[in-house]
Amino acid sequence: MQIRHIALISLTCGALGFALGSIGSKPSLESGGQRGAESIESSVVQILSIPDMRERTDAFSKLLASLDSEHAEALDRAVWVASAELDPTTALLLADWWARREPEGALKRCPDWLPKLPTACWSTVYRVWARRDSRAAREAVARLPLQNLEEQQQAFVLGWSESQATDGLWDYVAKLPRGIGLQKVLAVLTRRMAIREGVEATLAFAEAYPGDNADFKNQLFVRAAGAVALHDPQRAADWATAHANGPFGRRLLDHVATTWVYEDGKAALEWLIETPPGRERDVAVRHAYGLWQSRGHAEALAWIKQRGPVPAVQPALPIYAVALARKNPPDSLPGLASIEDKASHRRATVDIGRIWHARDPEAAAQWMADAGLSEDLRQEITAPPKRRPKRRSRDAQQAARD
Repeated sequence: MQIRHIALISLTCGALGFALGSIGSKPSLESGGQRGAESIESSVVQILSIPDMRERTDAFSKLLASLDSEHAEALDRAVWVASAELDPTTALLLADWWARREPEGALKRCPDWLPKLPTACWSTVYRVWARRDSRAAREAVARLPLQNLEEQQQAFVLGWSESQATDGLWDYVAKLPRGIGLQKVLAVLTRRMAIREGVEATLAFAEAYPGDNADFKNQLFVRAAGAVALHDPQRAADWATAHANGPFGRRLLDHVATTWVYEDGKAALEWLIETPPGRERDVAVRHAYGLWQSRGHAEALAWIKQRGPVPAVQPALPIYAVALARKNPPDSLPGLASIEDKASHRRATVDIGRIWHARDPEAAAQWMADAGLSEDLRQEITAPPKRRPKRRSRDAQQAARD
């Protein structure tokens, strides 16, 4: 199964927690029980010069575990001396160590420790800080400029959820601005819940959450269903079907299907076309089939051919026809003729025509004449293609749809 688009902070900090958590008993210092600045500097330089990443990370983790707050100044000096050898993994380990003792100081040092990716370092600090003192970390996050807010806010929420005092967490999340930032926070929280508490507990939490803020509860439903679909897609599908026509059912079918399709496209589409007809199903079929087909599955093309142009499959037909055109334009014509929606038919005609015209202008011109296409449609097909805007990530597209 392919798990998609987890936030960077979830991955880097997860690995970080594993590295520190795997350390055994605290290593003893030197025989005298004291560690001086020169010894720390020598150890840091030696460790950071280890070529093997696993050995280097393990040795640096053990060194940090042997140090206390009183060694911070010496460690700071040692890292500065060996800064050329500091890699992203050891930088995040260092950020974790410092955040446990002086989070504000760790935040200031992040651009020096990880100059090409300071946001990952800041995220590490906010996650550790929130785990230890959510109130202070929350106040610090509130002071962040907007350009630095989204990723750090996700890290803060993740850390708060790991703390021993989570009262007020969900009230805070519910008040976050609507958009991709909120979507990512909900995705992280519900996926963690599904792993730690199970799929049924995750669905029950979404159902029991107060519905005063209907838009937020709808988004919680969507993300909870997506989190469950990563582990038990059929259970998520059944739950989404039951709630699809309810007050919090918007985009439920779509999110479950576009999650499931990465594991089993045919099963996802077979389920979708059996759900009650309507706009929600049409959107889900179009998005899920588009993802399935874009991953290069010949099975996706064969599935449409086997199913035929039945009403439930109509939203997928333009994608199917254009995919065939990329292989051999004439093969796309039966699929194009089966598209019933006029606007969809026109868009598919233009797409197929442009593919054909770029490959064989004379054959495309003959097809346009035989098909009796209007002059404005011919001009749209043969005109130089306009520069398309930069494609947004799937998370951004989901947030825009929500």
